[in-house]
Amino acid sequence: MNIASALIKQVLVLQDFDTWSSVRKDYLPAEYHTVFSTIDKHYDKYHSLPTFEDLQFEVRDTATLEKLYAIQSVDVDVDAFMLLQYLKNEYTQKEILDSLEDYIDNSVAFEDAEESVSHLHQIVLDVEKKVDLEMPQESMQRIPLFENDEEIGKYLPLGLNTEYDHEIQFSPRDLVLLGGRRGAGKSLTCANIAHNVFESGRSAMYFTIEMDSRSILQRVCSIATGIPFSRLRTKNLSVLEWEAVAGWWPTAIRLDKKGL
Repeated sequence: MNIASALIKQVLVLQDFDTWSSVRKDYLPAEYHTVFSTIDKHYDKYHSLPTFEDLQFEVRDTATLEKLYAIQSVDVDVDAFMLLQYLKNEYTQKEILDSLEDYIDNSVAFEDAEESVSHLHQIVLDVEKKVDLEMPQESMQRIPLFENDEEIGKYLPLGLNTEYDHEIQFSPRDLVLLGGRRGAGKSLTCANIAHNVFESGRSAMYFTIEMDSRSILQRVCSIATGIPFSRLRTKNLSVLEWEAVAGWWPTAIRLDKKGL
């Protein structure tokens, strides 16, 4: 069975727009590109997928018509989305192998270690741009109405304000954007969030171009122990405060291992 023919037939017979919306022309062999373009053009014009009868009426090119007749004659009982995944996987593997072959032929003997790693990263990025790696969820037929208990359990408060945290929590997919002038407390806010995430039993990754690792660690220590950051930074602590820092320090070691 020709996978590309089977995919197109299933899409047209079942009017499976969800699957068609995830098909890219490059996933298909070159001889199917005119068929893809014809279907896509019909959809853009009429906002619906064509039938074989529609295409046979619209197409004037003999080679494309013969390809459509061949596709229509294919016997297939496989889900269209599974066929799409097979074609996408095949295309991805081919792109990776071609990129690696080109890299080995033209670059590997002339690059140092840093350049080699950078080149390989670029290959990954280039392939990711050509392939849809996330499952489509935009269709109402695919989106479940409610999240399961495991997903709900991943929601977290930011740990900044009791009343706010009671009303609003965030999932791992949420993006929180903080804005403010220099010195307004953006870094302190991020340190609070990271500390709250760790206290909930999770790990947090903290990236910054403004502070070094020790400054971040001292801010988190200040938040966890309640010791003012200015006195913690200058080591101007009381005996009880030193004891609080000593009690927190094993936590800091775990923080580092878990990814803060």
